[in-house]
Amino acid sequence: MGSSGPPERGVFWGLALTAGATLMLQIALTRVFSVTMWYHMSLVSVSMAMFGMTLGALLVHFRPAYFAPELTRLRCAWAGLAFALTTVLSSFFCLQFPMDVSLFGGAMILVWAAVAGLPFLFSGVAVCMCLIRQPEWAGRLYSADLAGAATGCLASVALLGVMDAPSALLAIAALAGLGALCFSWSLLGRLRTACAVLTVVLALSAGLNTQTQWLRLRYVLGLPYTTSDLRYQFWNVFSYITVSQPIGLAFYWGAGDKAPKDAKAETMLLLMDTRARTYVIENNGDWESLGWLRYDITNLAHALRPDGSVLVIGAGGGRDILSALLDSKGQRKVDAVEINPSTVRVLRDLERKFTNLLDQPNVRLNLAEARSWVAHNQEHYRVITIPLVDTSAASAGGAYALTENNLYTVEAFRIFLAHLEPGGVLSVSRWWEHGTYGQVHRLLGMASAALRAEGVPNPRPNILLARGDDLTTLLVSRQPFTPDDLTNFRKACAERGFEPLLDPEQGRPDLVKMVEDPNAGVPIVVDGLQIDLTTPTDDRPYYFHLYSLRNFFQKLSSRNVNSAPWDQQAMTILLALVLAVTVLWAISILVPAALSRGKGLNLASAGFFNLIGLGFMFFESAQMQRLSLFVGYPIYALTVVLFTLLLASSLGAYLVGRLGPGAVHRVAPIGLALLATLTVLGLGTPAVTSALAGGDDLQRLLVAACLVAPAGVVLGTMFPLGLMLSEHKTSLAWCWALNGAASTSAAVYAIALSICWGISLTYWTGVLCYVLAVGLLVLMSGQRTRQ
Repeated sequence: MGSSGPPERGVFWGLALTAGATLMLQIALTRVFSVTMWYHMSLVSVSMAMFGMTLGALLVHFRPAYFAPELTRLRCAWAGLAFALTTVLSSFFCLQFPMDVSLFGGAMILVWAAVAGLPFLFSGVAVCMCLIRQPEWAGRLYSADLAGAATGCLASVALLGVMDAPSALLAIAALAGLGALCFSWSLLGRLRTACAVLTVVLALSAGLNTQTQWLRLRYVLGLPYTTSDLRYQFWNVFSYITVSQPIGLAFYWGAGDKAPKDAKAETMLLLMDTRARTYVIENNGDWESLGWLRYDITNLAHALRPDGSVLVIGAGGGRDILSALLDSKGQRKVDAVEINPSTVRVLRDLERKFTNLLDQPNVRLNLAEARSWVAHNQEHYRVITIPLVDTSAASAGGAYALTENNLYTVEAFRIFLAHLEPGGVLSVSRWWEHGTYGQVHRLLGMASAALRAEGVPNPRPNILLARGDDLTTLLVSRQPFTPDDLTNFRKACAERGFEPLLDPEQGRPDLVKMVEDPNAGVPIVVDGLQIDLTTPTDDRPYYFHLYSLRNFFQKLSSRNVNSAPWDQQAMTILLALVLAVTVLWAISILVPAALSRGKGLNLASAGFFNLIGLGFMFFESAQMQRLSLFVGYPIYALTVVLFTLLLASSLGAYLVGRLGPGAVHRVAPIGLALLATLTVLGLGTPAVTSALAGGDDLQRLLVAACLVAPAGVVLGTMFPLGLMLSEHKTSLAWCWALNGAASTSAAVYAIALSICWGISLTYWTGVLCYVLAVGLLVLMSGQRTRQ
């Protein structure tokens, strides 16, 4: 592949397969890291993938003779082969060696990131060489790159649906080997044979591993992990699900002081990603033996509303369905919604006789995302309960793309309240955290804001709150609670040992303020530490993150402040990542510039590729988060948004390729079309998603695709246009590296911006980046015309 003719077909196929394998590896590592480390650490997989590719591009930049144009096929084949081999190496390392942070500190995280990011370096070498060696073919080559990545997005969902994550990593390595085989197809000798043999061996190893599990989890959070005592285990795109053997355990989430201490029940522990838990309880028809469930604070709503239909959001192991049926001895109508297919499989198929729930004609279990299911459901309920739906699980969509964020916003609460019967109750259980400022305060502010939005000027008479152990349950009604309701509330608390915390007549001053003061939902400072009590909305839906980044250099030791360690840890790591990617981004700019002493480097080109890297990731992240709320399933949002965006961008790049050299004379109208499209989508997306939130799954998926595709087409034109206009002015490998470094940084910046200031700010920051980028593109075009 040189400059004399078009690239060979094998180069297009090799590039597409390499790009697809790269995205699939990034998604698979997200799933693995969510289990072996922490949910928020899966964000690292995004950053290390892009930065690894950036290092690969810098390697091409610094070794131009070794990566000469006439050696493109050979070097790409070797890089693809190394990509496949290091994928196996990094997978083995991440699964077989412990991450003991207490012993090694941050150094161990850096080692993990370096080893796991090694395959992306070789992927970056292959992709960079393909894209920059023939700028006149950049449009079609970039189109192949994006089309391969789009296909990889779909393939990753399919792959994680049919095999476990460790086996999927081997299958992805085989795909990388197939890409290397395509690069080497026209080459004679042992290299092509080695690529073919490696591809076959890796594909067979992936299939064999699904049975033998020779490559599997061995450590979780630095501790040895075994599956010998498990009844079931399942991997899917949402999580890693395990189910234990039955044990005689009656477990309370929030026990009242009068809860039976000697209660027994055959129970299986169901874990998501080895940490988030729920329980599968045996139901043999003896309802009296399950009476201990009444003494759990999560079931307080049934004491006030013992009849009428119930909706359980987050069915889990079926415990809350059982609780809803208890007083009626199985006769009450119950709908339950569960998003995880493996959990549904346990209840519906594997343990149907053990739970004896789904054989009841009045019980329906729905596999769906709860908020969207409720939005387009026409039924109304006496009780809607959200019992501790807080897995904080990072799906394959990436860290912070959390299903629970859909549930805990003002807009979500308005949907739930609208589906209550007159006098119906919404029940939400959250941790009390020993009475410190935390989730309960934010929950009260959110419920109050939802009631005000529904036309209730004074929410206090519509809210009850009680505590059992360290858990609270909030009861909210669209109508004020009656004197009889208040009597029954206090009676149930007294009989079951719960502590009333708030009712229309009494309550703690800090809790009363969150309900009565419309301006109470703001960040507050307690003992020098800031806690964010801002009311979550769809634009800023991060209910679980109360720890402010302003506390980064403070110790979280106050007794008056929410001290959930995972929240502090997540936000601290996020800020550390912001600082780290900023430093790495600066290095990728300054070191090549210093070593080259300005020769072959063009400031306009450098600025342009930085800006489109930032803008693309800001746009992608903002639309992904917006449409995750709209579509409901984070993994569906990932698939639809990312696939549509990449495929549409591929089309835009292809159109630039069809225009050929004449495309550089049309940068002004293309730039105007880009800015107009982003502006229309930015203004229109919230209105469209709000108006169509009640549509069925297919309708919402199609709408989401339509809200991404137009932008994708015009976004895809920017990179090949920039390469064409930068040719002979600067190192194209450096331009590609700058684009990758900026994208790496923006992936982290976008999450930080959304959490701290909202998704809208992230989106319009991306638009601003493109305004500046279009300006530089027009400038570069004018310089070329004058030459």
